[in-house]
Amino acid sequence: LQYDEPRAATVTTREITECLSLSKEIYTEIIKNASAEVLDNPNDKSAKSYSVRILSKRRDMRTQEELLAVASYLDRRVDFFRKFNRSQQIELARVSELLVVKPNVILFKQGQIGQGFYIILSGTVHMFVDSPHEEGQSILVNTAVRGGSFGERALESSSSARTATVSIGEQAELLLITKDDYSAIVADMKAREKAEKIELLKNLTSLCTKKECS
Repeated sequence: LQYDEPRAATVTTREITECLSLSKEIYTEIIKNASAEVLDNPNDKSAKSYSVRILSKRRDMRTQEELLAVASYLDRRVDFFRKFNRSQQIELARVSELLVVKPNVILFKQGQIGQGFYIILSGTVHMFVDSPHEEGQSILVNTAVRGGSFGERALESSSSARTATVSIGEQAELLLITKDDYSAIVADMKAREKAEKIELLKNLTSLCTKKECS
């Protein structure tokens, strides 16, 4: 796919085989886009490097304009962020802590009480569970990459235990959202939703009263 050269070998199958085919044009486009991501302009607000630079700042040093750009980037890249409206995304970007973690580091172990939720900006993360058959052995159950997230159960309650051991494969850039910060955001969301419903009921009641009077 990389060079206009003839095949170096003949390939045959000995049994029925299911294969995926990737054309040279599609492969070239994928490599082009990947290269653009790696070499992106740090001043381009839609680029990962811009978001990383902003998230490297202290919370109180991030401007509203910068957080809006980060929220927009994460909305495009991370499924978890799409659950929230833009103002909530901005608040999540505000409380996110950027971590750069080297390969083979264990973030947490199965059974530990979770204290935060993670989003992957780059790198790979491996997830293992304890083997039910061999004590001291673990089984790889998943590998998450850029755009993925893990540790959601830690946000559910104060006693949620980790269901897997997580270690870093390739060096990773992660966003950490702590349980306390997430709980505060959710509490604020619920309070605003409740206030909006109360206001709506007041308006409906007022409208009904006016109709009855007329």
